[in-house]
Amino acid sequence: MRHSDHGKCGGSRRFRSHANVAARVERATAEKLGQSYLMATRLLLFDHVNNLPSRILQKRTQGVMMVRFVADLNALNDWVGRGLASLLVSAITILAAIAVLAWLSPLIAACVAIVIAIVLALLAIAGTPLYKRVRKLRSERGRLAANLGERLGASSPVRVFGRARGERARLKKQSKRLAEAAVSQIRLASLLRALPDAISPILTALVLVTSLLQSERIDWGSLLASILVVNLLDSPIRDLSRVFVFLQNFRAARDVLGRFLQLPSLDSGQQLPPLSAGPGQLVLKDVSVDGVFQQVNVQAQAGTLIAITGASGTGKSTLLGLATRMFDPTQGTVSLDGQNLSEHDLNSIRQAVGTISPSVPLLRGSIRRNLTYRARAATDAEIDQTLRLCGLTEAIEALPRGLATRIAEHATDIPAALRQRLIIARAIMGKPRLLLIDDADVLLDTVRTETLAPVLQNNNATILLVTSDPRWLAAADAIWHMDVTGLHIYKNNTTECCKK
Repeated sequence: MRHSDHGKCGGSRRFRSHANVAARVERATAEKLGQSYLMATRLLLFDHVNNLPSRILQKRTQGVMMVRFVADLNALNDWVGRGLASLLVSAITILAAIAVLAWLSPLIAACVAIVIAIVLALLAIAGTPLYKRVRKLRSERGRLAANLGERLGASSPVRVFGRARGERARLKKQSKRLAEAAVSQIRLASLLRALPDAISPILTALVLVTSLLQSERIDWGSLLASILVVNLLDSPIRDLSRVFVFLQNFRAARDVLGRFLQLPSLDSGQQLPPLSAGPGQLVLKDVSVDGVFQQVNVQAQAGTLIAITGASGTGKSTLLGLATRMFDPTQGTVSLDGQNLSEHDLNSIRQAVGTISPSVPLLRGSIRRNLTYRARAATDAEIDQTLRLCGLTEAIEALPRGLATRIAEHATDIPAALRQRLIIARAIMGKPRLLLIDDADVLLDTVRTETLAPVLQNNNATILLVTSDPRWLAAADAIWHMDVTGLHIYKNNTTECCKK
């Protein structure tokens, strides 16, 4: 072989070596980039979820929320971490290969470029149908996740009412639809990924045919080098088809997450000042909430106990939600110690308010973690004082690991009375200036006289208590009665039971 042939083959070998090095660097860099992007997006979603008004968040099932945080984020990671990097490396490799081919034979380079352009066009044409199938698959996966998330609880109605057979049939039907959507999506994706298998021999044959057509102007060295370079294109073209599938999954996830992130948030995007310290005076001025109540004007003086009564659906829990800014009123202002809640930092508001509610259960983890969840800086002395106040000292000491004892999600593995006391203790830890107690008759029935009464007697917070129990009504400084006509205030001069 002539010296020039050795040079051309040597250049091809160097090209292969550089391509392998680029691939190794690409994998490590891509994973680092993808994980960084994934963490930033996950934190963004977490912040957005915590800033969503509760009335919006209640419409989202836990199963679907988990899909947002897992499956959708994985699709973003595949595109950013693997797709973009592979696309960049593949594009550089293909352009470099065409440049080498142009040096060897301009005609071969032109033919190869045309074939690659056709491949890209086919991928683009397949974009819409693949995107639709990806959306269908994600939709079915979300429905299945929502169904399972609701029905797999330890005390799920499925178990309690013996509905396993019916729910199993429903699960089977949903799983079948999910499988059909998955097969439909993977069938088209596999077809696109198989494209390089057909393209590789076509490119090789194209090089041979083109070489024969210009046999007088191309030597054996150039021919062999061209075949080698064309064979090297197999991997980047294969990566392009894989990247294209990543792109469609990314588009579907981006669209869903984009709509989710566009939901109205309590976070204005501005750096708001924290609430200043105060005694706990709550004022609602001209407050309206669409579909619940209109033009409410009411004031809870600092340190008073307010009993809130009324039929179901009249807005009692809505009123408590406004007080801790779980959502904003349609119009009007909610103020704590003369400070408009909508103009202050959300975290500082939540730190100023303690909540006792069936909808705010205990979390999986240690008892200490649960007790100090709203007051992370609580000292051992503060914890001991709260335990004594709530009648928990002996119960905690009786546990093998004391405060380090771990409990299950929603504390389903401990007695109900202990669970209720822990919920009370968590709410008053850190001495909030405003204490909200929702559905007291349901949540606190078994422990109200022996636990909640001394808590109220020894607490300087302003307390809003949703109840219909005559004993609590008699103990209140004032009663706010809610009905379809609005909120009515009754002063109470009785000092019975647990009056502060």
